[in-house]
Amino acid sequence: MGWNILNGFIRNVDTSGRLAICLDTAHLYAAGYPINTLEGWDALIQEVNRRFGLDQIVAVHLNDCAAGLGMRIDRHVHIGQGSIGMRAFGYIVNDSRFKFIPGCIETPKDRGFHADRLNLRKLRNLRNVGSAGLGAVS
Repeated sequence: MGWNILNGFIRNVDTSGRLAICLDTAHLYAAGYPINTLEGWDALIQEVNRRFGLDQIVAVHLNDCAAGLGMRIDRHVHIGQGSIGMRAFGYIVNDSRFKFIPGCIETPKDRGFHADRLNLRKLRNLRNVGSAGLGAVS
């Protein structure tokens, strides 16, 4: 779905505040947004802010992408095991613009919760590591 169509829904459909945006990292990357770099992530967020306002973002689905940038293949993989990479998730989880926006892992499941715990641990370990390997995001 293109930005203009999404913008039309959000701006012109009477949803009484029930329609909002969830950013999905794998979907964005597969659609061609280079969120694997700080510059790409920031450009995307600036575009979303310009078109809709950041207040329209209510959640972020965090998952790596099995396919390459812009390949339009929706295959989620574990954090750090795909084309987006750990460094990008560091930018994302430390972005102060999303401090109060919930994140949800949407990665492959195994029996029990081992994979979920591992993915959450990876993301938590990236929180607040400072700008020394990630770059500053504000």
